Amino acid sequence: MNNLADDGPCELYRQPTQARAARVSIQVIEPTLVDEAGHCAARFLDLLAAAPDLRFILWADRRVNAALFATTSVQVRPYFFRRLRRPQALWLYWRLLHEPGPIYVPTAAYFDLRAFDITAGGAIPQNKAMLYFHKFNVPPQRRAKLCDLALRQPALRIFATTEEIAAEFRTAGWSDVRVALPEPVSLRTRYRGNFRHLLSAGAARNDKGFEHVVALAEALAAHNKPDAPRLVVQASGDHYGRHDMATRAQLARLSRLSDAGIEVIRKSLPLDQYARLFEGSICLQPYRPQDYVDKVSGITLDALRSGAPIITSAGTWMARIVAHTGAGEIIVDLRPESILAVTRRISADYSQYQKRALAAYDRLSDESGLAPLVAALRACALAPLGVTPT
Repeated sequence: MNNLADDGPCELYRQPTQARAARVSIQVIEPTLVDEAGHCAARFLDLLAAAPDLRFILWADRRVNAALFATTSVQVRPYFFRRLRRPQALWLYWRLLHEPGPIYVPTAAYFDLRAFDITAGGAIPQNKAMLYFHKFNVPPQRRAKLCDLALRQPALRIFATTEEIAAEFRTAGWSDVRVALPEPVSLRTRYRGNFRHLLSAGAARNDKGFEHVVALAEALAAHNKPDAPRLVVQASGDHYGRHDMATRAQLARLSRLSDAGIEVIRKSLPLDQYARLFEGSICLQPYRPQDYVDKVSGITLDALRSGAPIITSAGTWMARIVAHTGAGEIIVDLRPESILAVTRRISADYSQYQKRALAAYDRLSDESGLAPLVAALRACALAPLGVTPT
């Protein structure tokens, strides 16, 4: 790790901004990052694109494909074992809190708040630790503990993907809480063209309503109508290639189908191939409202950036986006015939839906994109930090 003592903080601040930023590496903690599977990889690459002047040390899974992420500004540290990642994180936080340089946790959870507090041995100083929450459900029995954490660690800088999540932290007592929406800048494609297919993208999971996708595939295979839309189903596993038991049962149903109009992709894809899935698509997201009422879907952002309108369950974060922008349709009845009726409605006016999808992404990016997060990281990298918490 670089040491600022060579020049001292005064000498450091006489240098140009980009030179100063390059002097301190930001420690990024991504315990489950292995390859391009999941959105944590894409979001890290997006951060690199948005902050080319910053330097990072990336702490990832022991099996990480370092070649995907290592650049002149990134050092990759294979470190975490899946079954040991929590005790490993405790040790790593203790070590990094007692060394110069800021720490950034891009996929933070309640555990990370507790781990920082346990390992700090006191109040963490300003500009030392940043946590980014993509989801956060606080059980009633933890609310008092969350307020205590805010009192003990007021300098933790909190970012959230939605205003609802941010409000939880503000209510607990943190003042430095901001909303920043992931920006899939690593997906360069902005498609403008005709409708090609209906798409279910990303990992196959129970909370994403995968059973409705399978039911739709079965209906399409059974009727085999010539005017039926082509269906592309990506059914990859989680970071470790696994599926839960319910999803495995749905995949078994899917594997019994044989229909030329249904394409099933059982693996994660490189980013360029993943991006091409959205070209000319309508993105199907029959996600469970109880799981996505205030949780941002990275797939929604990928779809909108690519100009793909979405079909989404009522009562979700995605539904609010559609209601405000007209970038798709909200559906309550998730039976195959209802999904196909909505698909026909969108495909009949695809160019207009496509324009609204692109406009929706631009609006979201302007209102709450990565800019405040990057600015905070840059400020942390430039701040003259102490060696130990006080």
